[in-house]
Amino acid sequence: MLFTMFKKGIFCVLVLYVVANSQAQIIEAGKGPVTERVVTDTGSTGLPATFAPVVRYRGMNPRLVHPLGIHVNFGGVGLLGGSIDYFIKPYWDVEVGGGLNGAFMGSHYHFTGIRNIPWTVYAGSHVTYTYEGLWGLYFPGGFQMLQQYGLSFRFEVAVWLRQYKTPPGVINEVVLWGRLAFGYYF
Repeated sequence: MLFTMFKKGIFCVLVLYVVANSQAQIIEAGKGPVTERVVTDTGSTGLPATFAPVVRYRGMNPRLVHPLGIHVNFGGVGLLGGSIDYFIKPYWDVEVGGGLNGAFMGSHYHFTGIRNIPWTVYAGSHVTYTYEGLWGLYFPGGFQMLQQYGLSFRFEVAVWLRQYKTPPGVINEVVLWGRLAFGYYF
């Protein structure tokens, strides 16, 4: 039973990978980083003003500018913990994390990730492991806001297929779960 659940989780990750790589990346004309020259005044020294380049990311996809993120999680597999994720493509990221009672790894497909907007709706699949030695599959779906300056907010609801220890033995159960995460992307 557990091996079958693990195979289904791997299959879901592979399906997300194929869908993510079949997407064409949309690049709009004139939407790249803009370098501007800004005049800096030297004050009353009488010296001529100097020009310094300033890079502004006007119209850039925040998932391209800041692909690596660190999160503090409330809820989810670890209950209270942290995670690291990386956007391989603007619409596909991989994540690994842990917390007080377990660890997880998996990926998310961001449906609006190719667009140059800060918010995206996503779905994914994770393989989970609790510190009691029990495995499971976690299927999140949610909303993520990633600002141009790197701050992030994530809310998700998930179906967690997990094993649960009881006095007579180990049973499998399906749990509706949630997670709230705050993070920063580099």
